[in-house]
Amino acid sequence: MIVKGDKPNEVRFIRNQAMATAKSPTGPYSILPTAVIDDLDTEDVSMWYDMNTEMFYAVFHAHTFIGMMVS
Repeated sequence: MIVKGDKPNEVRFIRNQAMATAKSPTGPYSILPTAVIDDLDTEDVSMWYDMNTEMFYAVFHAHTFIGMMVS
């Protein structure tokens, strides 16, 4: 799961995205120590897994552009 929050220890208003993992959709979840998106004020990330390519994809917007991440 990707969770959105205010960036810690930041004086500017910046939202960043973190990754939380669990063995089950009902949890319990652990938030990974490194943010997925840390240097942009981002919103509305959507993530999915493509079984054909066996890859994770995520899209988000950051004011003036739409970004895509692949893993």
